[in-house]
Amino acid sequence: MEWNNVYFDEDLLTPSPLSARGYLTYCGLMESPPEHWEECGDLYLWEKLRDFLGSRSVPEESEELRNCVAWAFENYTGKSIDSCSDVALSKYVTQNSDSAITVSTEFWRETVIPLLIERSKQHFSRGRIDISGIYGEIRDQIRVIRTDDSIVIKVLTIKWSGPHTPISEWITFKELPLDCKIEVEYAKVLRSKYFKFCDYCFTYNNAGHMFEKRMCQGCASRHRGVVY
Repeated sequence: MEWNNVYFDEDLLTPSPLSARGYLTYCGLMESPPEHWEECGDLYLWEKLRDFLGSRSVPEESEELRNCVAWAFENYTGKSIDSCSDVALSKYVTQNSDSAITVSTEFWRETVIPLLIERSKQHFSRGRIDISGIYGEIRDQIRVIRTDDSIVIKVLTIKWSGPHTPISEWITFKELPLDCKIEVEYAKVLRSKYFKFCDYCFTYNNAGHMFEKRMCQGCASRHRGVVY
């Protein structure tokens, strides 16, 4: 078969990172910061709350999301997000002076929370699809190719010629119409025989990199001392 205008189409992939179990996390929701900041401490607080909320799952209800962020805000700053005045983070100082870092409560109420709510709505409107494996190393092992009349998904297969020599080969997993639901098809790839989920590090791995059914080679080395 001869393909024209073949290329890897990044726009076909879903940008919002999910957890290994397939749910949207605050770490994923807050991966990209706002385009601007109001006070010098807003960036500091964004990074701290992103790490603090981390792997928690984002609720579908907007009010629950707001309450969670407001709780984390107050837990970290000691002040309510509904306060009228800015908050000084006295336990932090800038690198070049002893001046206190301040946080704008209005900015968090009027900009940050609406931004996070909008992102979560976009995620849930696409449905809960377990496509977390397109992130990290596994992303390089799945190719989406769009031709003039179809979308082709290819996967990298790995076999071993002895204990130290992997043999890689790209094969066609599926050829699809241009109007296919690519996220659904990605989910099928991850649930296929070509990729397996490790219960120890909570990541998808190429089947050729699995030590056993539910343990990857990396975890086998860490937990069982297996040498590859």
